[in-house]
Amino acid sequence: MFQKIGLVINKVKCEGTDPSSGNTTGVIEFLGQNIGINSEPIAVQIQKQLQTRIKALQKYDIPKFYQYLIFKQCIIPSANYGPFLEASITETQLADAKDKYDYIDIMLAEAMEEILESDLPTKDLLDVMLLSKDDGGLDLITPGAYFDLMIQNRDMAFQDPTKVNKETRDFFSKNRHEFINSKQYPTNVKSEVKLGHCLDNFYQITNKGFQYLVDMRFNKKQKYVSLVYKM
Repeated sequence: MFQKIGLVINKVKCEGTDPSSGNTTGVIEFLGQNIGINSEPIAVQIQKQLQTRIKALQKYDIPKFYQYLIFKQCIIPSANYGPFLEASITETQLADAKDKYDYIDIMLAEAMEEILESDLPTKDLLDVMLLSKDDGGLDLITPGAYFDLMIQNRDMAFQDPTKVNKETRDFFSKNRHEFINSKQYPTNVKSEVKLGHCLDNFYQITNKGFQYLVDMRFNKKQKYVSLVYKM
């Protein structure tokens, strides 16, 4: 099977979870997760690691824009790939796993609330995170929202390893944008202020500049109107 896609197994470097293979823990580490017969579910491991990373980000007094960049480019990718690795999930376990990844989505949205200082309900802010940039969103990928699509992608790869890479990437990319466009969003979620595009065009920005863009996106213009009248 592996030879079909140009891979060769190096038995010297292989390590199984079976203790008889010399592995005394029964666990191997893959992409930062412990995988084994008795290891914690991947979603639970991600929850714990995510909590640690969010606390570390909030601990230091760094500009909001850099918090946003670190969160977007480092923390979210460290938490959103779990369903791709869920090799052992059975059909009967899918609902429970989905709940765990939905909770990860809430953790991510609550952390984003701190960065944006948003007063939107958490679920609405999660929609903003998922929404396309053209509609005023941030176009981010979270594991709960995309769980079903990721599981489909996983199944494609497991059923036919020759489809891994380009075909599975194309499948996910195409269907994720269909998912975004077909989802019904509350009226208070979409905006003509394209925050995601705005933030992508900056390399650095002051806290005041960052907050101004966020306030415009979430319709807090009155803060600046009153400031003009005072001047």
